[in-house]
Amino acid sequence: MIRAGQGRTVLLSKRGDLRLTAGRPPVWVQRTGGAGTVELVPPFALRGEGGKVPGGPQFRRYELVTGDGTYDLAVPLKDLELVRYAMAR
Repeated sequence: MIRAGQGRTVLLSKRGDLRLTAGRPPVWVQRTGGAGTVELVPPFALRGEGGKVPGGPQFRRYELVTGDGTYDLAVPLKDLELVRYAMAR
């Protein structure tokens, strides 16, 4: 959350990458570096209808639900089946 003036706060999304490696749990890595690296805890579920991402016609929006929290994802269309497969294992 960041301050938006007059006592208001706004939720700020943190940009990063979801790293999927065979035989290892998924890892979320913030673009700013190592301090934002999080190993995701199972179980995993990909929720949503795959809504369009503003300014990103080749991406779809999903919610990744994990054992320790929820993450908003913008998944490239070409990688969607891979992400679904990895989250189902």
